[in-house]
Amino acid sequence: MTGRSPARRAGPSIWLLLVFDGAAIGAIFPFLTVMLQSRGFDAFQIGLITALTSAAFTVALPSWGHIADAVLGRVRTLQVAALGAGFTLLVFLGPLPPIALAAVIVTFTVVEAPIAALADALVVNAVSDPARSYPRLRVLFSGAMAASTIVLGLILDQTGYVAVPIFYALAVAAIAITAAFVPDVGRAHLAALEGARGGAARAAFTAQPRLPLVLLGVALAFFGVTVSVNFLSLRIADLGGTPGDIALSSAVASLAEIPASLVAGRIAARIGLRGLFIGSTLIYAAALGSWVVIDSVGVIVATRALTGAAFAGLFVAIVLTIQSTLPAPLQGTGQGLFQATAFGATAIVANLVGGFVFEAIGPGFLFALSAVLSCLAVAVAWVALPVRARPTSEPVPLPPAHG
Repeated sequence: MTGRSPARRAGPSIWLLLVFDGAAIGAIFPFLTVMLQSRGFDAFQIGLITALTSAAFTVALPSWGHIADAVLGRVRTLQVAALGAGFTLLVFLGPLPPIALAAVIVTFTVVEAPIAALADALVVNAVSDPARSYPRLRVLFSGAMAASTIVLGLILDQTGYVAVPIFYALAVAAIAITAAFVPDVGRAHLAALEGARGGAARAAFTAQPRLPLVLLGVALAFFGVTVSVNFLSLRIADLGGTPGDIALSSAVASLAEIPASLVAGRIAARIGLRGLFIGSTLIYAAALGSWVVIDSVGVIVATRALTGAAFAGLFVAIVLTIQSTLPAPLQGTGQGLFQATAFGATAIVANLVGGFVFEAIGPGFLFALSAVLSCLAVAVAWVALPVRARPTSEPVPLPPAHG
């Protein structure tokens, strides 16, 4: 693998990349389930569709990671994915039958899959002290996501969900343009490494034997995150909430990420990445548990401050865990495996179970189950996660090579 490094500075291109990435995510994911609902899908059908998108995401993201780390480079791959995702989502605006609309969303997920992971990989590779710099830079992402959701929520109250694909397409086009100015490390040369036949993903597992256990902890914690994103919106709608209420719920969570991200680095320095993950997971579990009994839209929206702060801690802890345990040329793959687990494999189960439970038993049982799984994640994290993050200047050993 090449040792060439990007310029060690978080310049305007990195800042803008995180801003546009946050704007894109804020424009689509808070509204995806209700956007499907507006086209005639019920909760079970939405759960099935989102489970299919999660399966597609899980399969696609490791392949995107290999392409980014070993074939095209992270910047070029990010540009291809961003432009493709914007075009695909615009197709959703067409007068299509339900089966075609579902196919569009699944295809969009495949194309969109690597955008956030590659943005994170570029950021952690471009700064000299990720443990200190990444949490602060992520504030830009969270602020942009909140602003995007609030602005779009106000627009949707007047126009309906037709504005979502248009707003998203503009945001990802900005990502593609900005990426051209982002520094990057060289590509991974896999031929000399053990496990090269499995591509960059296998090289990552060879480089870090604890990675499967780390991903198990991620899966248990992010079951509840998926439920809060995809089914809390339906709960708010069932309680009489408007699109503006749904937007406000997401915006409160995103705004809470800002101060949490600012202090996450300091917290990790005091109690370690493991402690940051565990504390954040327990806070998220408490919020999930509160939704078992809360039936007020206003109170639910207020509790989203807890989930936003907890999500920031979770995300920072795992991004820095991947950064600390894998070499720089495998960061696209490593961050991709994290997101494929958190928002792919886990979401398959969470969406299928969530759709069924929401319809057949009720949202209270679904939120309680999510809280229990979050607590199980704590036990796994205690064994799997490292205590400290590593500076970029301290290289991670590469997998052994066969002569």
